[in-house]
Amino acid sequence: MYSELRKYLLLHHELPIPGVGSINLERQPAAFDFANRQILPPAYRIIFREGSVQASRRLYGWLAASLGVTERDAILKFNDFVFELRERLDRGEKLEWQGVGHLNKGLGGIWHFKPGEESIPEGDPVPADKVLRSRSSHSVRVGEDERTSEQMREYLHTEPVQKNTAWAIALILLVISFIALGLYLSSAGLKPGSAGNHSKIKTEEASPAPRYLR
Repeated sequence: MYSELRKYLLLHHELPIPGVGSINLERQPAAFDFANRQILPPAYRIIFREGSVQASRRLYGWLAASLGVTERDAILKFNDFVFELRERLDRGEKLEWQGVGHLNKGLGGIWHFKPGEESIPEGDPVPADKVLRSRSSHSVRVGEDERTSEQMREYLHTEPVQKNTAWAIALILLVISFIALGLYLSSAGLKPGSAGNHSKIKTEEASPAPRYLR
């Protein structure tokens, strides 16, 4: 009976035990495990609630189908189970329910319950590594036009190359100019007149003035 009732608890998340209380499954949401970079699945925690409860027809019908007996026989078997369970607990015994937990009745009729498992996961953890898709295609709005990310990537990549080429050509011409100037100055010397025109001016004697002007 213990294993069948545990299956019922896992299936319906609630197991009433008349005269004792109810054992429930409390759902906990998924959580992020920062240390291991993974998302933990939702899990269930087994808890005990003391109070007056009654077994339902759903429980009797499920037990009848699980045990292969009539519903009347299932009711009798469940009542016998509860009666024996309460007797053991009233004697101060500690009930060890495999897969559910430990239940006992302390001084003053106070119930003590310790779940057999801290939590029952609903699935397996999921890796939470960040995926970077630098080449993924998507639409980009440029003014009134719409372009793809590949077109914008090519456009933004081509323009700087053209600017860099013009800048490189200007730099090469400037370097060549400095080299030519350096070669010229080294050959002519660093004299103040080295940069001027070195050709000599030829002077000729003027013809004699006319006789009437003498």
